[in-house]
Amino acid sequence: MNPLSLSNAKYSDLYQRVTQIALEYLSAVSAMPSFPSLSGGEVQAIFSSPAPEQGMGMAALNDLTKVIELVRPCGPRFFGYVLGSGEPVAASADMLASVLNQNVTGWRSSPSAITIERLVVGWLALRFTCRSARPLHCSA
Repeated sequence: MNPLSLSNAKYSDLYQRVTQIALEYLSAVSAMPSFPSLSGGEVQAIFSSPAPEQGMGMAALNDLTKVIELVRPCGPRFFGYVLGSGEPVAASADMLASVLNQNVTGWRSSPSAITIERLVVGWLALRFTCRSARPLHCSA
């Protein structure tokens, strides 16, 4: 097997482990401090290590919990930036979109994604031009 490819079982293990880490983060994010209590130099020291000479396999995921401990969580107590959706449901859809790895520049590149995009844009156009059953900014 190509060393850059994983078996279905290894992909399953990978996704299950990352999903478990994400679920643990989501269950704790509301109690996490809004800012890590470390300096930039301290964080640099924690992650400074030479690049591995060989692939690490699943051990490459071992530091993910350390990464999570040192993020600036965008939980319910953080209002520092205007960020996009941090919804867990959106993250699951984003994961699938990343796995599909589609080029959505034209219909030939990704027929389903382009068609869905056009459909949603059409729905939004109807909502904003008062042609739908329950428009957003139209008088009754």
